[in-house]
Amino acid sequence: MSTYAHQARIRNLYQEVKEMDRVYDELDDFKIEVEKLREECQAKTEMSESLRKAQVEQLAKIQQAKLEIDRLAQELNAKSEEICAIRQMYEELQSSLHRKDLFLQQISSANEKYRAENDKKILKLEGGNRDLALALDEASARIQDLEKAASASSEEIAGLKRLLLIKPEKSFEMQKNELKDLKERDQYILKLEEESRVTQDQLKWKNEQFSHLEEAHEKLRTQFHMSKVEWQKEKFSLVDEISSLQTTLDAQVRVSESLDAQLRMSSQALAQEESRRKVLEVQLSESRSQFENVFLECQAVKTEIDQLTMKRDEEIAELRTLVRKNEILANEMKYRTAQLEQENSDLLESLKNNQEAQLK
Repeated sequence: MSTYAHQARIRNLYQEVKEMDRVYDELDDFKIEVEKLREECQAKTEMSESLRKAQVEQLAKIQQAKLEIDRLAQELNAKSEEICAIRQMYEELQSSLHRKDLFLQQISSANEKYRAENDKKILKLEGGNRDLALALDEASARIQDLEKAASASSEEIAGLKRLLLIKPEKSFEMQKNELKDLKERDQYILKLEEESRVTQDQLKWKNEQFSHLEEAHEKLRTQFHMSKVEWQKEKFSLVDEISSLQTTLDAQVRVSESLDAQLRMSSQALAQEESRRKVLEVQLSESRSQFENVFLECQAVKTEIDQLTMKRDEEIAELRTLVRKNEILANEMKYRTAQLEQENSDLLESLKNNQEAQLK
């Protein structure tokens, strides 16, 4: 009977050991599941951290893009102000060039008018000089004729004087008439000489006036030529400056267009980054929500694990106690089995001896 009880206890102990193995297997599976949950929680934590870092980097990029856009806007404003100043300078130079063109046209018109007036005066003076020269020639011819007549008269008077010496009584009346004619001729000659002198003075004055007019005309022509040359130089300089300003203006316009294009591209990039940031914020919010859910799940699992661990520790302690009891029982059973085997051996030996004794 004790052998049956011992075998039953061994079977119970064996079942308890199998139950402990099953519990250990379940604990191992539970550990594996907990480890998976911990790894998922760690992965989601890392993903959340990476999303947070990506959002921080994205915000930094957006801030940098905003700063770049502000810088480009400031450069664009500066270039616009510079272009406005250059355009205003260009317009002022064009206005100055137009005013100088008008002034040059006025000077040219006044010079042409003065030249026409001088030409008219010169033609008039030349006509007057020709008239005076003709009058002088006529007066000179008349004076020569009168001188010839006076010479002839002088010879005639000398002849008459000689005749008077011969015939004083007849020549007195003739001498008187000759003296009267001679006096009239002298007066007429003096008058012609005076007219010739006046004509020569007028001609000399006309020549001096003509010379002064020619000098003034030449001086004006020289001044006009110098002014024209200087104006041509200034005009070329203004044209070069206008061309340089136009080139600078074109370059500034191209730079402004380039900055405008960069500003538009930066605005588009900023809009894209803003939309990406919003998407990242949504993803981060979802990740935070998932992380919170996973964290709550992890906390719940951790609590459950702690409870299961406590329960497992208690069960292990009970199992250890049971194992120690079973070990004690096993040792006792071994000792008892050894005693029973010894007793059984002794009984068999005794039985054998009895059988041998009966046979004898």
